[in-house]
Amino acid sequence: NLNLYQDKLNLNALVIHPCDVKSWKVFENSKIPVLVENMDSHKQSFQTIGEIKKLLVNHPRLDLCLDINHLNSQNVGAPPLWQKKLGHKIKQFHLSAVDHGYYKASTKITDMRHALSIFEPNILNVLKVKQLPVILEGIVPPGRWDLAKKEFDLVRGRLL
Repeated sequence: NLNLYQDKLNLNALVIHPCDVKSWKVFENSKIPVLVENMDSHKQSFQTIGEIKKLLVNHPRLDLCLDINHLNSQNVGAPPLWQKKLGHKIKQFHLSAVDHGYYKASTKITDMRHALSIFEPNILNVLKVKQLPVILEGIVPPGRWDLAKKEFDLVRGRLL
């Protein structure tokens, strides 16, 4: 029961990959706001505006977490088009890295750069982000707090 977790944790949102959901009934009475994330080119569905819009119409309590790099991994429309079509349902943005040589699953990483390093410096202006959360998805290997500090410095430089 998701509501047990909400009572304990007071979550702002639960972001899910819609391609992994077997039954939407589990989310029907959730106190946690549920956001679906648009999928990348490695998934079979929920990549396009039409697929996401249909899902949101069929399940009006759901909202959208727009993953910008997932859009960049395929030709499904620029972020401003998604904002025009589904802007009222977008509650978060994800900036994530898809390999690009920046992230590897190995813990032997010596030069870690955050997801923002693969985007234009003005990406947030292009997105017209106002009061919506922008989630930076990345990897910091265990024990490499120096890399985490570099990421925070990069974020401060790009966002503030």
